[in-house]
Amino acid sequence: MRLAVFVILLMFAFFIILFVSGCLQQPRPNCIDKDNDGFGSANLQYCPSSEIDCDDANPNVHPGMAEKCNSIDDDCDGTIDEGCECIEGETKQCGYSDIGICKYGIQRCVNGSWSECEGAIMPQKEICENGIDEDCDGSDAPCSECGEVVLDRCRCGTEIVESGYCCNGVPSQTPCGSTSRDAIEILRTFPLEDNWQREELEECYYFGHITNTENLITSFLFINPELLCRYTPMYGWDTTSLVKAAFCVYKKGQAPDVYSFPRGAAPKVIETPNYTIYIFQPCTPEEFNNIPFMSRLISELENMSGSSKT
Repeated sequence: MRLAVFVILLMFAFFIILFVSGCLQQPRPNCIDKDNDGFGSANLQYCPSSEIDCDDANPNVHPGMAEKCNSIDDDCDGTIDEGCECIEGETKQCGYSDIGICKYGIQRCVNGSWSECEGAIMPQKEICENGIDEDCDGSDAPCSECGEVVLDRCRCGTEIVESGYCCNGVPSQTPCGSTSRDAIEILRTFPLEDNWQREELEECYYFGHITNTENLITSFLFINPELLCRYTPMYGWDTTSLVKAAFCVYKKGQAPDVYSFPRGAAPKVIETPNYTIYIFQPCTPEEFNNIPFMSRLISELENMSGSSKT
């Protein structure tokens, strides 16, 4: 009986010892590394590295990680995006303006640095009076008055020219006062005024009829639809006619005989150094000679060195 009680007590003591021993023993702690990148956020003494992971939910963020320009402290050094000019994917406007031909462009953030400006149109050299604002200042610059020698785009009289010469407001391709100034050039560029119109033709027109075009170089028809003049009755026209004049240019020495024209159509003749010019017009000579525009044009032709008139 005593032996049985002793055994029971012994077994009870053994279980007490086991229970107490189990409660006192603590399990060995582990490294807390939730993103399994080798850097923990607690129990660092049990981690591969003793440096703390500042974001244990992101395996791409831990000490020693290369810093990216993404608004995140990738290397856990307490500083965000050090050395970055911009954030990846960010854009910004660039360029000069959006006035005239200019347009803004876009810069993009690539690897922490701004790219070149894409799509921008920058100011260019201004070309005067062409309807375009190349230098992006908000206006098309007016052309300056030409000097005698045209070095750049400028205004000569009523015309805009880019080369040659400007002789008293008349564009020219030969030096002013030159004896070789071309009569065709005068007819082609002489400044128009009032309601005068000019048309260069390949045939010589005698008031609607083609006449004597053999050896013709070119012809110019000048018309003023607002101006009337009296005709010479023997020509058989109406009592009045629109003022018009055909300047038919032949190479010197190759013009047709003036007597080959129809009766009453004999032209006024101007001999220049290189050409013979026949002028057909419906007005009486008195009225035609008193038309200021025609008087100035014919005088310009007659004043060429070596010119003569008949």
